[in-house]
Amino acid sequence: RLARLDKLLSTYAHWPRDHVDLDGRIRYHLDPIATDSGRFACTQPNLQQVPSEHTAPGLRACFRPRDGCQLVIADYAQIELRVAAQLARCPVLTRVFRDGRDPHRATAATLARKPEQAITPHERKLAKAVNFGFLFGMGARRFRAYAAASYGLELSPSMAQRARDAFFATYPGLSAWHRRVGALGRGRPEDVTVRTALGRRKRFPAGRFSFTAALNIPVQGTAAEGFKLAMIELEPVLAALGGRGVLCVHDEYIAEVPAEVADEACARVRAAMERAMARVVPAVPIVVEARVARSWGEAG
Repeated sequence: RLARLDKLLSTYAHWPRDHVDLDGRIRYHLDPIATDSGRFACTQPNLQQVPSEHTAPGLRACFRPRDGCQLVIADYAQIELRVAAQLARCPVLTRVFRDGRDPHRATAATLARKPEQAITPHERKLAKAVNFGFLFGMGARRFRAYAAASYGLELSPSMAQRARDAFFATYPGLSAWHRRVGALGRGRPEDVTVRTALGRRKRFPAGRFSFTAALNIPVQGTAAEGFKLAMIELEPVLAALGGRGVLCVHDEYIAEVPAEVADEACARVRAAMERAMARVVPAVPIVVEARVARSWGEAG
């Protein structure tokens, strides 16, 4: 804990001096094409790495709208799983989303061998780690480290392997997708290229194929394309209400709007984000969770 606090202090203690302008605003650089996947990269400073309230209580609460305004904070629910369900053509995972079910509870039900409605918070937490860990090609050993670092879950080697086996047994369409992608890099003397929904390409030179990147880039890149379409659509919507977008963090969009129209803005942001993402991910229902907040910290 002391090491974590020391890291937070060394990273953020000087931000007010180094990055806050005279008007109380932080201005940053957002590059829309700096990453292989097409996700935004944030620098000077990197606001995408500001830890959550769970990790650093009170830090995000320092980020507030100007007087008379509120924030609309909206994020795509399980967007990478939804995109993967479409790209992998996985009927089981697609059905989970079309039925409006929770994918983490669905996975937990297989792991725990019990009905979804009987799943405990701990079982859902493990299933969440399983879904996001194995989706992009982790092995059981790496998953153990990931589950411990990201979710505080200590698993034995046999437990991690059973979780992996259960994941692919639950979603055979994802297993087949992994096999198809893995076959791209086996025994090929030529370059390998993967693509997002809108055609962004990532080329792997011969002999330098990365299985995890070949899974990850089309999924994250397709989600990024839908997000950018949403941002284009949101600009005039927010301007008409006297608001504007102020930050995007991967799958999360934050707007600053006059307090008197915050609820209307929240509804419009949600609708626009769902509509735009559905243009690139039409096979799976898109869900955006949006709320009005007095600070970024209220996002959780």
